[in-house]
Amino acid sequence: MGLISQNTATWKATVRSLATHLPSRSTLWEERVLLGFLLAILAPVLPQTSSAQAPSPTVKLSPETIQMGAFYSGAKVRIEGTAPAGSQVLVVIRGEEHDELFNKKGRVGPIWVNTDKIHVAFTPSLFLSFSSADVTALLDPTSIETYQLDQQAIKNRLACRTRCKCSPTTRHHTSAGVIAHCAGVEPDPQYRELIASNYLALKSREGRYQTHSGVVRIVNATGDNSRYSVDLDWPRSAPPGSYEVEVYACQNRSVAARTTTVLQVVEVGFPAQMVALAAGRPWVYGIVAVLGAVFAGFIIDAITSRLRRRSTYRPRPQDRGQGDSEPAAANHANAEEAAEREPAHRF
Repeated sequence: MGLISQNTATWKATVRSLATHLPSRSTLWEERVLLGFLLAILAPVLPQTSSAQAPSPTVKLSPETIQMGAFYSGAKVRIEGTAPAGSQVLVVIRGEEHDELFNKKGRVGPIWVNTDKIHVAFTPSLFLSFSSADVTALLDPTSIETYQLDQQAIKNRLACRTRCKCSPTTRHHTSAGVIAHCAGVEPDPQYRELIASNYLALKSREGRYQTHSGVVRIVNATGDNSRYSVDLDWPRSAPPGSYEVEVYACQNRSVAARTTTVLQVVEVGFPAQMVALAAGRPWVYGIVAVLGAVFAGFIIDAITSRLRRRSTYRPRPQDRGQGDSEPAAANHANAEEAAEREPAHRF
């Protein structure tokens, strides 16, 4: 009995201690209301759980590596895979960011000379966009600007300097902050707009910046995924390197899911050997280049000389007509002379 009474007393003391430290009923109700109000405010901006996120699209490249040989003239590439059902697909092929130097031409009197040196940075070496609809209809401007999904977004991010003193041999093409080390002058807004517009126009003419809408084919398959595919002509002007292929699944004008893979472009055969020779033994490469140019010059001169001789020996049509008519005229004149020499018959 003593043990039971002691435990009962201990239990009563514990209950009294908890009662003094626990908040009152009114305090708990106020905290619950405040917590519910905060959750209602933060619910739209809180990240969604993995179960609510759309599955990432898949991507398959055919071929996975483009080989540039001696007779390379571009390639055919097929991109296909699956995307969440009910979503539109945007495929972007992007090259590494680099910087470039340009000379601005200006007329001084009767001649054209270099009047300025312009340094452009933060631009991809290649930008190819293929979508099932117009990009502005698939995504909102914020998403387009964040993921750099059109040429206008690239234009907005472009950085440039005028009166640049940088040398092409000392620049770091892989450095994202290369423009910060340029000693040039930042142009005024109107001049920057002119530089950016001309740069995008140049890349478009070279075939390195392309935008195609309505070319991605989507087939709604059974289940939670749809199949997509797009066929494209790889531009000949694209240099060797690694290119990132990005696939975006778009829903409700936002990016629901995305995935990336890499497309390799490599040189093989004779071009690869020449590149290795130029990098390893530049003096041998110089001798081979000079001898090749001399040999090509002799071949071209021999062909043109032969064609010129053949055109000289071949008579023209009017000359052949005159040559054929001369014997007939001579025979007619001889006949008239013989008739004059014959005596006249009298009756």
